Amino acid sequence: MNANEVIANRALEIMGKKHGEYQFIHPNDHINMAQSTNDAYPTAMHLGLYMIHQDLMAALKALAKAFRAKQRSFASIIKMGRTQLQDAVPMTLGQTFGAFATAVETEMKRLDAAAQEFLVINMGATAIGTGITAEPGYAEACTKHIKRISGWKLSSPVAVYISSSSTRATSPRPSSTRSWIRKTWSSPRRWNSDRHKPF
Repeated sequence: MNANEVIANRALEIMGKKHGEYQFIHPNDHINMAQSTNDAYPTAMHLGLYMIHQDLMAALKALAKAFRAKQRSFASIIKMGRTQLQDAVPMTLGQTFGAFATAVETEMKRLDAAAQEFLVINMGATAIGTGITAEPGYAEACTKHIKRISGWKLSSPVAVYISSSSTRATSPRPSSTRSWIRKTWSSPRRWNSDRHKPF
């Protein structure tokens, strides 16, 4: 707000008016023009996070595709299934990697659904969320303009914590997969010999 006052008073000087003659140039009405960090920052964060989400989905898609490829190539390799860190019954290594792929694909659906919340923006709600000091239709015009330049479907505000919790729920999947690969070598009957190791 201080910057708005400085700019307004400088404009008044240029016009030959006195400082504070805000009936001619007003810091809020003419300089700020309904801008607020309370709607601009959250909107920028939502759009930025959605861009990151798209990169994340591309990486997860590539990971799931790689797991599916291993599912096919390891379809004939028999290994011991394990439960509670103990050998259980035989299964194929392909089945294991198929399960990895399914886990990633399931989380991708959850993430994509949750990330739709990032497309909910409050630009135009101004300082307190009501659109106070803004011209009628300002919020709608903001949404329409950002939708046009982004190509994304945008709508009115909702909480973002769902997306955050879904990201946290997805992150253990690669970790648990890595842990399984490490633990499977601890089995006393894991492979007949080194030449049977698929990787």
